[in-house]
Amino acid sequence: MSEKLQKPRNSRSRWTLDEIHFVEKHYGKIPPAEIAAKLGRTLGALGIMADRLGVRCQQSPLWTEKEEAVLRTHYVAGMEIEQLLQLLPGRQVCAVYSRAQKLGLIRGKYWREEECQIIREYYPEHGTAIAERLPGRTPDSVKLKANELGIKFLGEVGKFRIWSEDEWILLEKHQHLSVAEQMLLLPGRSRLSLEKAKARLKARKKSGQYSG
Repeated sequence: MSEKLQKPRNSRSRWTLDEIHFVEKHYGKIPPAEIAAKLGRTLGALGIMADRLGVRCQQSPLWTEKEEAVLRTHYVAGMEIEQLLQLLPGRQVCAVYSRAQKLGLIRGKYWREEECQIIREYYPEHGTAIAERLPGRTPDSVKLKANELGIKFLGEVGKFRIWSEDEWILLEKHQHLSVAEQMLLLPGRSRLSLEKAKARLKARKKSGQYSG
């Protein structure tokens, strides 16, 4: 009795058009086990249907060390599959997932440039609290990415860092740039820090205290 209950719910029923369309659309894009579970089919039955529809991977050449290095670097980083395939010409989506699984690789979530820019601008001042600005990101993942980008949190109370003479000169010389561009020139300085420094610089120049 228990064995019957464990069998997939549709193991003996005919395939419906909706199920067939689902296999055509998703096979090779998501793990076969997930498709089988969703449709209530066995992996064997799913494989047979995939073969009939011509969507199962054909036998592919052996993977090279260079290709596996691409997976270890970009698959793990969460690169979009379309971009990944451009780095792996001749490989099918299902082959990529299959090889990654055999290598024990877990796909991360790819960091877009816009997200990295938010970290550059706001992390020095707000730290992991900026996770609220990054849907789907956790404070821990934000901290790890900030470390990877070489950006430190400078917002703790009592950790104000005095501006050096070189920084003042650099800021004055590049006042025409945007705050984001100035932050690249002055790593470790937050948006708020730059805005306050520019206000102080303007006041100094107005009073004649700073000649630049």
